[in-house]
Amino acid sequence: MRTQIRISWLLTIVTVVLLCLSVSAQESLIRKDGEPLTDFCQRILPAGMEFAHPPLQVKIGPVSNNIVVLFRLTDNTNENFTGWVLVPDTSNAHSYTKYVLPPMFEAPDSFSIEIKAVFGAQLANQAGRDLVVLYEYHRNGRPQDSGHASYVYYWTGKDFQLRDKLWEKLAGLRTASAVRQKLRTLPQLK
Repeated sequence: MRTQIRISWLLTIVTVVLLCLSVSAQESLIRKDGEPLTDFCQRILPAGMEFAHPPLQVKIGPVSNNIVVLFRLTDNTNENFTGWVLVPDTSNAHSYTKYVLPPMFEAPDSFSIEIKAVFGAQLANQAGRDLVVLYEYHRNGRPQDSGHASYVYYWTGKDFQLRDKLWEKLAGLRTASAVRQKLRTLPQLK
């Protein structure tokens, strides 16, 4: 049984790593004229994946109207999400540059994860807005190990990265409003 769990866990990690490697960090994508946001995102979603949260437009990073697409493996106990930020090309209204978000660091197959909110937020004394993904988690087999957490991604000038250790300061905050308030009160981050 332990060998099967280890193999399942290893296959999940390999699948996610291969997915991330097979997806160019700066691939250009074209949205068809008049194509609804969800249809566009469904069309570009990799095979074997499902939305972890409905796609949406958010003001973050280098320009407004970025599209955030969060997804996970379909028909799998691994509920960790990964995703992209699609940044509009300022010279072509239908073209987007795809940037891959860093993957979750929670152990695959260990948690039930439900995304509660995805939004842009400005940190105290910071220019620009960061991407925040607020989620609720439950450790599989241990319902007492439940809570809320947030990942915060920032634009580096060439890609999106995770703000190290910021999740620790946001742990337990249940609403987007509470997360925004906390982010406004934190000292300047690097």
